[in-house]
Amino acid sequence: MLLFAVIVYNSLRLRPAPVVSRPEPVEVNAVTDTRGAIAIQAKGSKEDVKVEAERSVGYADGMTKLERVRITVPSRSGRTFVVTAAEARIGADQSRFDVQGDVQLTASDGLTAKAQEATYDTREHVVRIPGPVTFARGGLAGTSVGATYEYGRDVLHLLESAHLSYNATGADPAEATAHTAEFARRGHYLHLQGQAHIIRAHRTMDADVALVHLTPDEQRVRRLELRGNARITGDSAGAGTLRAMQASNIDLVYADDGRALKEATLSNQASILVAGDPGQDDRRIAAESMAMSFATDGATLTELSARDRVDVQLPAENGGPARRIQSTVLEGHGTAPQGITAVRFSRNVEYREVRPAAKNRAPLNRVARSETLDLAIKQGFGSVDDAEFDGNVSFTDGALEAVSASAHYRIAQSLIELAIPDVPSVTPARVKDELSTVQARKVLLALEGGKMTAEGDVRSELQPRVDRRPGGATPPPEGLLKRDQPVFVTADHLEYERDAGRALYTGRARLWQGDTAVQAAAIAFDDRTRDLEAKGEVRSTMVVDQINAATKAKAQVTTTGAGEKMTYNDALRRITYSGNARLNGPPGDLAATRIEIFLDATGRGVARAEAYDAVKLQTEERSARGDRLTYFGHDERYLVSGAPVVILQQVDQQCRETSGRTVTFFKSRDTLTVDGNERTRTQTKSGATCAELRFD
Repeated sequence: MLLFAVIVYNSLRLRPAPVVSRPEPVEVNAVTDTRGAIAIQAKGSKEDVKVEAERSVGYADGMTKLERVRITVPSRSGRTFVVTAAEARIGADQSRFDVQGDVQLTASDGLTAKAQEATYDTREHVVRIPGPVTFARGGLAGTSVGATYEYGRDVLHLLESAHLSYNATGADPAEATAHTAEFARRGHYLHLQGQAHIIRAHRTMDADVALVHLTPDEQRVRRLELRGNARITGDSAGAGTLRAMQASNIDLVYADDGRALKEATLSNQASILVAGDPGQDDRRIAAESMAMSFATDGATLTELSARDRVDVQLPAENGGPARRIQSTVLEGHGTAPQGITAVRFSRNVEYREVRPAAKNRAPLNRVARSETLDLAIKQGFGSVDDAEFDGNVSFTDGALEAVSASAHYRIAQSLIELAIPDVPSVTPARVKDELSTVQARKVLLALEGGKMTAEGDVRSELQPRVDRRPGGATPPPEGLLKRDQPVFVTADHLEYERDAGRALYTGRARLWQGDTAVQAAAIAFDDRTRDLEAKGEVRSTMVVDQINAATKAKAQVTTTGAGEKMTYNDALRRITYSGNARLNGPPGDLAATRIEIFLDATGRGVARAEAYDAVKLQTEERSARGDRLTYFGHDERYLVSGAPVVILQQVDQQCRETSGRTVTFFKSRDTLTVDGNERTRTQTKSGATCAELRFD
C-alpha cells in the first residue's frame, strides 16, 4: 500500500495523451467518452507512467473518470509498481485522485496492498484509505481500519486496529497488534502505538508504544524498543533463563539471525524473573535500571548490571531460608550454559535471610550490612553457596550482633568468618549477644549451635547467665567470681561453645573480675557453672576478707597464687593449685605440691586451706615444713603433719625450732601443740635467726 502513493503522485504529474476517437457521450454531463486502452507518458520526467483503462469519461467540470484502470510506474529506487482498481477519478485541477473498487497494489519487490478505496491529494503528498486495508510482503502481513501513506518519507500509517503478522521460513512467527502502527520502509522500522502487543518466539511483549527496527531487507528484527508500562513474559527454557521482565522502558537487541535475544536494557522501575530449578519459585530482581546480556540461546543470562534501589529476592529451597539482597549497584557475571554464577553488590548493601517459625524451630531473621557483597551462586540465581562481605560489615541474628571490616559467610555450613586487615590501628572484629562480647582480629562463628573460634588479640566479656530457679529458690553462695557481674578474658586464641557455656582461652590468657585475676598459658571457663581451669605458669590474684582471731578486726588481704595448674569448683567454692603450687595470703606464704583453698559463703573469705606434699609455710611469726597442712580461717589455726614437722619461730634474737609428727598452732598465739602436748620437743639454736634458717 505504501508504494501505491508513489504511483498516484507520479501519475498526477502526467499529461493526457491525444484522444483517438470521440464517440457521443453516454453519461449526463459527460463531454468525452473514450473506450479502449489509453497510454499517457510524462514529459520532462525520469519516470515513464503508463495508464491503461477500458474506458475514460471526461466531464464538463474538468473531472476525468477511468474505469477498470491499471497504472504502472517505476519508482526512483528501481522498483516497479502496478495499481489496479475498478475506477479512478481525477479532479479538474489534478490535486485530488480517488481510486475505488478492488484497489490493489503490486510491487516488484513482492509488496501487495488491497483496499476498497483510496484518495491522494497532490498538495499534501499523502494517500488516505478510509476503510479496511491489508498488505503483505514476504512473511509480513498486516491489516487495519484506515491508513495513510506519506510518499516523501515512504511511511505507511495504519490508523485503527492495526494487526501485523510475520511467518517466514527459518524465522520465528510473530504477531503484533496496536491501536495504530507506522511502517517506515526507508527507515526500516515498525512503530506500534497504543496498547502495543507482540507475540514472538513464545514471548509476549506489551507496552504503550513499541518500535521495531528491521534489517534493510525487512526480514529480521535488529532491535525492539518498548516504551511505557513495558513487560515481557514467556516460557522459560530452564534454570537460569529469563522468564519475564518489566519496566517503564525496555530495549532489546537481537543477534544477527534476528531470533536470539542478545542484550536487554530496562529503565525506570525495572524488574525481571529468572527461572529456578524445576519445582522452585522464580527469582525476582528489581532496580531502577538494568542492562543484561544473554548466551547464544537468547535466554540464559550471562551478564547483568543493575543500578539504584537494587532488590534481589531468592525464594526458599529445601527447607532453607528465603534471601533478599538490597543495594545501590549490582554486577553479575557468568558463562553458558550455567549462566550468572558470581554477583557483586555495592553501596548500602543489605543481605537478609528469613524463615518462619516451625515445629521445634524458632523463626529466622538474619541481616548483614556492608559496603560490598560478593555472592557465589548456582545456576539460575539458585542456591547461594558463599558470601563475601567487605567494608563496615555488621551482622545480626536475633540477639547476636557482629561487626568487622570484612566477613566470609560459608552459607552451606552456617559459618561466618569475621576478619580485619593486618593493621594494628583497625578496629577489631566483634561478636556480641546477651551472654558474651568477643573481640579479635579474626572470628569464626557457627550460627547453628553457637560455637565460636577467635584469634589474634582476643578480648571477651562474659555476662552472667540469668538464674531461672523455679519458685524463687535460694541461689547458691557466692564464690570466686560473682554471679551478677561480667567476667573479662584476654588471650591469643579462643574456642567458645556458647550453648554449652564452655570457653577455652590459650596463649597469654588472662581472666579477671574486679580485683580477682588469673593468668596462664591456657584458661578454660564454664560460664554456666562458673568453674575454671588454668594451665601453664598460672598466676592468680584476689582480695579476700581476713578477720583477726584475737581482735576481730577485718582487713582486706591481697592473695596471690601460682602453680602449673589451677582449678576452681564453684559448687564447692574450692580453688586448687597444683605443680609447684604457691599461695600468699591469709594463711601466709605457702608452698606445696598441691594447695586447696575453700572460700566461705560470702566468697570473700578463706574458710579453709589445704596443702599437700613438700609443704612449706612462712608467716610473720613462724616458718613451717611438713607433708600436710590445714589452715582454718575462722580462728587462724594451723594443723601441720609430717615425718617430722619442723616449726621455726624467732624468740629474743634466737631461733626456736620445734618438731614432731603433728603440730597445731595459731597465728596470733605463741603456744604450739606438738603430738598433743604443748611446747614439747623444742630446741633453741643460739646465735641464729629464723631468717637465716628459712626453708627455701
